Amino acid sequence: MTDRKLRVLLLAALVAGCTTSDPSATPAPETGAATAGAEASPALPSAEKTETATAASPDGTARLVVFRGNTFGLLPNLTKPTVYIGTEDAGACQHTTVIDRDLPAGSYDLTMTTDVQAKLSLTLVAGQTVYVRCNILPIGVVLPAPALDVVSADKVPERAAKLLRP
Repeated sequence: MTDRKLRVLLLAALVAGCTTSDPSATPAPETGAATAGAEASPALPSAEKTETATAASPDGTARLVVFRGNTFGLLPNLTKPTVYIGTEDAGACQHTTVIDRDLPAGSYDLTMTTDVQAKLSLTLVAGQTVYVRCNILPIGVVLPAPALDVVSADKVPERAAKLLRP
């Protein structure tokens, strides 16, 4: 293969990694079954992450919403690490889903791991909605590094807001 053809192929692969999925496409709903949790965190209820879920948060609970921030590049977009709330698998950090859970008020640790781990400790208050952006940074030891941070509701991208429950 000539040097020019190799450069064109590499450029095409890099440009393809900069695109995101079509936000108007209907994602497959992602549900998580609750399992017995560790002593440090209560068991997590399952949550349906579709636009049709209309139930309000039960009394005494807070809503935790985890969404994927915008990422660019081929490897960060191929990386979809699992987000854990305590020791429970809450779902994958990817563009096509939003992790939306009603949790009892209390303290929680969120983690996400590639070859390094991102950890976020937060305290949920009853009636509160907390938005957490899970990002994949284009740096890392071998794989892109994960990042978790709390953001305001106006920082939720439109493609993720469409997936939120009312």
